Amino acid sequence: MPDKKTVLLVEDNPKILDINRRMLEKEGLCVMTAKTIAEARENVKRKTPDLAVLDIMLPDGSGLDFLSELRMLCETSNNHVCALFLTAKAERTDIMAGLTAGGNDYITKPYDIDEFRIRVLNFLNLVDSAKTRLNKNLRPQQSLSILSIKELAVARLAAKGLINKEIADRLFLSESRVKTCLSGIYKKLGISEKNKKRELLAVMLKKDSGSDEDDFKKFPLTVTESFVKHKLTKMEIEIAQLILIGLRNNEAAERLFITEASVEKKITAIFKKYNTKNRSEFLSKAARECGMFQK
Repeated sequence: MPDKKTVLLVEDNPKILDINRRMLEKEGLCVMTAKTIAEARENVKRKTPDLAVLDIMLPDGSGLDFLSELRMLCETSNNHVCALFLTAKAERTDIMAGLTAGGNDYITKPYDIDEFRIRVLNFLNLVDSAKTRLNKNLRPQQSLSILSIKELAVARLAAKGLINKEIADRLFLSESRVKTCLSGIYKKLGISEKNKKRELLAVMLKKDSGSDEDDFKKFPLTVTESFVKHKLTKMEIEIAQLILIGLRNNEAAERLFITEASVEKKITAIFKKYNTKNRSEFLSKAARECGMFQK
């Protein structure tokens, strides 16, 4: 790994904490340790981890609840923090609760230290390789911060090479609306007609190397209200947001560092909560409730 990655260990058992810390430091990693959520919170304020290894039963709260807070604390960072639960809670319901809460992996105690080491390194390599892909061909002088959420959704799909009709079908817009929207995007970003798709793609790649949370701050308040109304979990909200800006299942999986099968399972749950049968119905209903694509 080209950069020294940071791992946050949150564990109230001093012996386990020390063993894991020494093992990971031998791998050349920067390790932050905490025995409580309060200590973990202070660590994160000083430095954003690439991976958090969380116990669930902690003296001052639950690691399940802290994961959501952890990602909010890191929302201004360039990292999407992966999370691995390491806990004695081994029932199937416990494991499902951990994964539903947004955990990328779940290991039960007692555990194999070598397996734990390999899983941690694999996650960090995945993070590193994703960033390497996204950091190619950047144009640092350009930014998407001036785009509306609708323009951002259209821009992402145009950057992938979709024609206007395909973009219109994905986002439930008319082709003429897409054409007008693209013209506005090119004008805002100062992109010339010649090679405009190539230049736009470079802009998108630059944006994707930053924080995903920045995009979602642009959603109107009605988006949050809609998700709350339909009782979506934290992970379901993250996936729903990605769907609403035009990403497919495999793209959402790569962005959130989870499997495509997990994304599909969450999407099925989202459809059920919205009382819709497929992606088209969900997009139409969610966009209508959120007022995202009003003309």
